[in-house]
Amino acid sequence: MKIVILGPVASGKTTLSKTLAERLQIPRYEIDEIVHNDETKEKRTKQEQQEILNKILKEKDEWIIEGMPRSHLEVLSISATLILYLDISKEECLKNLKKRRKKTKGEKEAPLEKMIGYIENEKKENLKKIMQKYSYKTIILKSRNDIKKFLIALEKGEEYKYR
Repeated sequence: MKIVILGPVASGKTTLSKTLAERLQIPRYEIDEIVHNDETKEKRTKQEQQEILNKILKEKDEWIIEGMPRSHLEVLSISATLILYLDISKEECLKNLKKRRKKTKGEKEAPLEKMIGYIENEKKENLKKIMQKYSYKTIILKSRNDIKKFLIALEKGEEYKYR
């Protein structure tokens, strides 16, 4: 299975991707790891990003890639067998963001205003077009309850019935 998980900041993408990777026993990647070099703390060039992404797509039969929609969205959507979009409310994302910030106290994080901006500006036209174009393999999850139902359906082998 090749799964792309998209959604705004603090919507639960990482938690869901870790859960799925563990249950399905497949590797997971974060878009941020592709875009940014953690060692140098710099953004990779577009070419470097594309090379990393191509390597994953060519060398791995199964994968989970999660993150906020970026320029790689079309390539990922073509390659994916399943696209999960976490359409979690702004209020829930803010609540999750504040919880996360308490847990990571002392670690360098982007200013709260910037993170809130990512939540508010996440739904871009490109994302809407992609979701329409690939609607046959897209599942929109709007709440924690939807995510739980999806995981139960997946365990029963019924993930496509959930759509």
